[in-house]
Amino acid sequence: MQPRRGYDTDISGGVGEVYDIDRTPFNKELVCRWTVEGRTINVGKATAMVVFDRESKKAIGWKVYVGEESWKEGYRLALFCAMTSKKRHLERLGINDPTTFPEDENSVSAFVYVDGGPGASKSGPGALQRCRIDIKKAPPNRPYWKPTVEGSLGHAQADQATDAGAYDRRNRSRSKAKKRTAKLFAAETVFELEKKLVEHLIAYNRALDKRHLLYWETPDGVLDELERDRRGNSNNAAASAYDIKAWTLHLTALSIVNNSKKPKRPGRLSRRQWDRIRDVAGAAPKQQRKRPSKEESLVLTFTFGSAQK
Repeated sequence: MQPRRGYDTDISGGVGEVYDIDRTPFNKELVCRWTVEGRTINVGKATAMVVFDRESKKAIGWKVYVGEESWKEGYRLALFCAMTSKKRHLERLGINDPTTFPEDENSVSAFVYVDGGPGASKSGPGALQRCRIDIKKAPPNRPYWKPTVEGSLGHAQADQATDAGAYDRRNRSRSKAKKRTAKLFAAETVFELEKKLVEHLIAYNRALDKRHLLYWETPDGVLDELERDRRGNSNNAAASAYDIKAWTLHLTALSIVNNSKKPKRPGRLSRRQWDRIRDVAGAAPKQQRKRPSKEESLVLTFTFGSAQK
């Protein structure tokens, strides 16, 4: 038995100890908020920085801007967003949900895990050391060392891949055609992209809460399914006890129906057998690799005069 290789949470001391940060150039062409002589202006693709807490796997900070990867514009502001209140950011985006990012979860981490690049340049470690934060640099070609941030960024891009001016990174003709014509169909601004990204992160954080899957006990020790239903429905449209029971009964009914189906009457051929009989009758002797069955031989005898062997 091979030993367990471990998880990324094994080297985190607790919630708020290690922050994983990464960036991704969003595969979506954007436009300016204003027009010039009635024409929209393309500004290119945006860069999204997202910060995740390694222990809780929650998204706690972000920064979206148009430009190349940099410490001053990207990493610095994303970490500042992760360690401070997100109230003003949500108000600017028009998201009215005070329970999304609790104020008691804003803390200064002990370590920041980054890739090689501007995040690990001279400016980044120097600024973090002044805040008494250690920085750890990931080796090249090791995305699985920080799976939470890598996978979440991929899901965030896939969530907007069908929008106007967006495309996915799959190697197929449809994706390549969308990439070539992305600038022609660009219609969203950086503000709209950031709002969709934050809404995606909010749904991701809520999906991490699995408390609604538990049965809640009343003071007398009875399982209260109504309370479980109420809490389940209030957590991002999670499946309640009624939905789970209905789906279980549905699967049970399907199995009963499949097991109670009458078997095929003997002597009656199926469509697949008829297709094979036609192939055997029209094939040359060298192409026949399997001897016809007894029923197929009888059909060949009555149909063509003699069964082929």
